[in-house]
Amino acid sequence: MNNQIEVGSLVFCYRTEGCRGRCEGLRAVTELEVRDGTIYYKVTSSDDSMYNGDYWYTADRLQLAQRPPVGTETKFKIGDRVHCFGTYHIYCSTGIIEHIVWFEGKPDYYVTPTATPWYGYNDNSLQLAIEPVRAVPELESLVF
Repeated sequence: MNNQIEVGSLVFCYRTEGCRGRCEGLRAVTELEVRDGTIYYKVTSSDDSMYNGDYWYTADRLQLAQRPPVGTETKFKIGDRVHCFGTYHIYCSTGIIEHIVWFEGKPDYYVTPTATPWYGYNDNSLQLAIEPVRAVPELESLVF
């Protein structure tokens, strides 16, 4: 596997050096620039309207994402329109699969638009958006 970050690479972006702290999301590298001997990587912008940060990162704030192995079939494909579900299979949103990353031997799907660009969904958290989401009858009677 190539561990070098280059234009087109998928990377997880972090606020702090050493890839610690909050992940700001999975993004694609679009440009490289050398400033004072340090390589900076420009990444795609965030879907999160609350994020107004810089899109340039040094390598110590990026972690290369692993793509699925060649020839691997996944349940969902890039471009699929899907319904996303959270804890207890409660509907969260509908989006388009933008990236598929290989994590712990299984695919993780990243959708757009999203307010949580650092959060990937697994096979059990998505449903093809062929028909409208149906409410879970047990949950309709709950008072929050």
